[in-house]
Amino acid sequence: MKKYLGGVLLRDENMPSLNALSPTADMAGLRYYYARGAAFLDILFWFDYAAGNASDALKFSSALERSFARSPDDWNWWQDWHICFNTDDIDAVALRLMKDRIPFSNAAYGLYFMLPGGVTMQLIGRPTLYWGEDFYFCRKTTEAGFHHSQYYTLNTTDIDSLPNRPYPVLIPVHHAFATAHPDAAFAWTQQLLDMQEMTVHPIEGFQYSDGQCAYVKWLTIPDYWFQVHYVEQKFKRDGGVNIRSHEAAVVRTLSSSTWPNAFSGTRLGFSVTSFEAFMRHLSPSFTIVEESDKHLVVVAPFGYLFHVFEDATFQREALTRLYPPSFQSPHLVAQPGGFFQKKQNTDLLEGHLVLVVVAAFAIGSFFSGKTPVARLCL
Repeated sequence: MKKYLGGVLLRDENMPSLNALSPTADMAGLRYYYARGAAFLDILFWFDYAAGNASDALKFSSALERSFARSPDDWNWWQDWHICFNTDDIDAVALRLMKDRIPFSNAAYGLYFMLPGGVTMQLIGRPTLYWGEDFYFCRKTTEAGFHHSQYYTLNTTDIDSLPNRPYPVLIPVHHAFATAHPDAAFAWTQQLLDMQEMTVHPIEGFQYSDGQCAYVKWLTIPDYWFQVHYVEQKFKRDGGVNIRSHEAAVVRTLSSSTWPNAFSGTRLGFSVTSFEAFMRHLSPSFTIVEESDKHLVVVAPFGYLFHVFEDATFQREALTRLYPPSFQSPHLVAQPGGFFQKKQNTDLLEGHLVLVVVAAFAIGSFFSGKTPVARLCL
């Protein structure tokens, strides 16, 4: 991942909560600075081979890896589980991917590529080195048709001789979840974090995502425009991993007495400047699986974990300069209300994203030739 997206390799002391989770787990991470260095997002890769259900997690990630779709017309619903960055030079990333013949999907105004182990990354930008294609929610994709269409080049020029561009600044804009329960996931997240609902504009590629061909629910943190998306596809294949069944199985695993387990590291994290204030807001109905005086981890009803922790290093003023109140995404309209406008006593900011990544490769192949002791296998 570092080879294509850059980033700063994290030390163990930057990952204390996961280090404490399991002494037998392998872990590594990258930090991405933005807002002129005033804010950052961490992506951590974590896996515990000693966990009792490690084989289940390995099978899951292998299935996702095998079913990645290069073409928007062959979309796999699991590709809606991704972290997304906005960048002003998407070509810098695309060029590195194309030189190494790493396939990516050119859906809409960005690109999607898969890390070894089944985790999808999305970038949004305006490419000039390759062409994009529209994404149609109503176009049906099937396992029987998967891989029958030939892969085609996304440009007509010789790009191998072009020099690499500097790594661009990557601004985290959303984390998306593939789920069979978007309404329940939306309500749960809104209750936990009191984020604002966002409505999707009916044009610009989001037609029929109102329940006809897909059902999409979006939330945002006001002023910062970091979003959480829940996506239910009605006409897209699932790579042989039924999402509804998988969600139920993971919820049972995460809610069991066996903790930690192979899915314990799969979490979306948010920092707060006052954990005590956040706890006063928290409803007792949430299932807490990990807690200390400065952080907690709760199980979502759709099989993922949310991590809230205290960290005062993020500067609200810096992010407000980056995303001024007048900022509007061309595709979204913010609705009024929300915990962060009405009750500004926690100041939630995007803090880190943790993904369980399993891949059969030494981590050094991604991290600039440095090979830590850990091997990451999803």
